[in-house]
Amino acid sequence: MITETKDLSKCYGCFACANICPKNCITLKQDEEGFFMPHVDTQTCINCGVCDKVCIIDKKQKQYLPIHKKPKCIYGYYSNDIQRKKSASGGLSYALSEFIISNGGVVFGVVGKWFEDVHHVKVDSLRGLEAISGSKNIQSRVGEAYREVKKELKRGRQVLFTGTPCQVAALYSYLEKDYENLYTADLVCHGVPSQKVLKSYISQLENEKGQKIVKFGRDETFQYLPVQYIAWFEDGTYQEIMPEDSYYRKGFLSNLFQRKSCAQCKFSKFPRIADVSMGDVMFSVDTPQSELDPHNLGVSLGTVNSIKGETLLTKISPNFVSYPLDTETAATYNRWLSHGIENNKLRQEFFNQYLSKGFSSCEQIIQQSYDDMHKRYALEGKMYRIKLLFKPIVLTKKIIKKLRKMVYVNGTN
Repeated sequence: MITETKDLSKCYGCFACANICPKNCITLKQDEEGFFMPHVDTQTCINCGVCDKVCIIDKKQKQYLPIHKKPKCIYGYYSNDIQRKKSASGGLSYALSEFIISNGGVVFGVVGKWFEDVHHVKVDSLRGLEAISGSKNIQSRVGEAYREVKKELKRGRQVLFTGTPCQVAALYSYLEKDYENLYTADLVCHGVPSQKVLKSYISQLENEKGQKIVKFGRDETFQYLPVQYIAWFEDGTYQEIMPEDSYYRKGFLSNLFQRKSCAQCKFSKFPRIADVSMGDVMFSVDTPQSELDPHNLGVSLGTVNSIKGETLLTKISPNFVSYPLDTETAATYNRWLSHGIENNKLRQEFFNQYLSKGFSSCEQIIQQSYDDMHKRYALEGKMYRIKLLFKPIVLTKKIIKKLRKMVYVNGTN
């Protein structure tokens, strides 16, 4: 069984094993760090081994689709500004979903609040798309979504599945074959943060304000850049949380409390696993944001990774304005398109403190770990500069020693 045969420190929490199990004896529960991990009911398990076969930890993923080794990249936005404002960036996901549903298909996407039950659902109406619009930034509970996808595919309906790269890989592994009516779109992912850490942070904000938070995350009421969090309280007030002021945000960007497997993800790089990849265009001051996005509503970055992806992009062109972009520039605009996150050396130390000191001091623990990290990196940088400073001296001594040896060997000393 999977809990005995696999190194679960590498587990993606993708739910493939739970979906494939013929006895339904595998469930995924949050571990002490706040990540989904498989648990097997050994009384029900028949040791059939199918969970091992479907697991993506060490599986060489078969490319059932003709994936482009070098994807075609685009940037653009949904033509309807009202809907575009409701999207996480430029509305690429909405445009893809709208096309599938308008043609009688079904979309699998994610609903839920950041700090509550974020999970995959099936949507087959344009009205239902509102629920899966916007960014969640927490790993979703897939549940039995892969099973539902297979049912819809066998019925002959067009299906669009959206999720993290590992979830798309898990779906392909579960299906074990190509379906002509299946389309996939993965997210440009910066790793999934701990749900427990996020809930602790939310609780801390509520305690400071003395009010319950009813909504948290990026909000269409505010401009797209700079990327910020908005905490809406039950009394109608809100708090803007800018990246430079939030240690939670700094900790996330430093990979301090992401899932362990995210630091060794094999799917967050080229070639991408899905037909289309979707993310943000991270404009800098030197890029023509004012020309493309004068009202600061957000711009989508996309990669077309397969023939199916090309077909989808062509189909949505009446509603989605797009421009070509070379791959190198695209990766510059969002480096997580071609790179997974790096391991933070203080990750385990952070969780040790977090689990021992309690959840109420979440922000302070993140701050301490973040400050320690910068002190450590600063010290490492200082030592590196000292080595560079003394390197010429060391080299000079070696050269002199070598010259003396040469002179001695030639008999001139």
